[in-house]
Amino acid sequence: MAERRRRIEIQYDRLIAEIERLTLGSEDGEGLTFDKARVDTIMAMVRALEKIGETMRSDEDAKDKQIKDDAELAAALKRIDDRIRELARYHAGRLGSAEPDGA
Repeated sequence: MAERRRRIEIQYDRLIAEIERLTLGSEDGEGLTFDKARVDTIMAMVRALEKIGETMRSDEDAKDKQIKDDAELAAALKRIDDRIRELARYHAGRLGSAEPDGA
């Protein structure tokens, strides 16, 4: 997951550099040449990267929620198990102290 995040960040950096080149002109001081098709392409790529980022965050959120749910379930099962043991000890004690039949 970290590798994918790093690759997305690299693509963002590349797109930002391209947007800067398109809006600020070239490094050698040449003027701005507006290319609507290129700008539209870059914007589509930015939207795609945003969508990928959202999906990755959703996956991470789902994993975090599942971990939390599993921990809560484990705690609940432990409480149930503890209560079963407590009741078993209680009933075993009562059975052990009961008078034998026919006495």
